[in-house]
Amino acid sequence: MEPPRKVPRSDTLSYNLRFEGHVRSTIKKERGARAALYPILNRNSAVPISARLSIYKIYARPIILYAAPVWRNHIGPAHVDPN
Repeated sequence: MEPPRKVPRSDTLSYNLRFEGHVRSTIKKERGARAALYPILNRNSAVPISARLSIYKIYARPIILYAAPVWRNHIGPAHVDPN
């Protein structure tokens, strides 16, 4: 008797272990974080540019860069920058 087939616990990982859903989900999270920070990060904000850059680096950038080495393998040859 075969053991029951395990279902992925996350909707971001498919049965064939592709990361399309995960990448889309992470991009959506980063856009949400950036939208929440928009009043601080926009060009008309009174916050100094150095502080805005630090806020972006602390909050938004880690979301998009998390597991970036894994995503690199997901990108096809047509999407890779030759330089």
